[in-house]
Amino acid sequence: MRGRKTDLTLRTQGTVFELGRHRQVIVEFSPAQPDMIRIRAAGLKTRYSISGGDLYTLLVRRSVEAERREQRALRGQKRQRR
Repeated sequence: MRGRKTDLTLRTQGTVFELGRHRQVIVEFSPAQPDMIRIRAAGLKTRYSISGGDLYTLLVRRSVEAERREQRALRGQKRQRR
């Protein structure tokens, strides 16, 4: 299987408030660094990099934390009913 030869840039629908404006979030991938994903705000040069493995770990942790918060909230509702 042959890999990509050119950089990939994706403009997402997500926005962030940076330097006084709402800006579109841009995700960049370069075959020169296949394990790294770069993210930046439209109109800005500063890029933030994260490895695919670190991104996966971060998202799994956030998902588990959200499930725990939801379970705690449900337990709290059950206690209030008593």
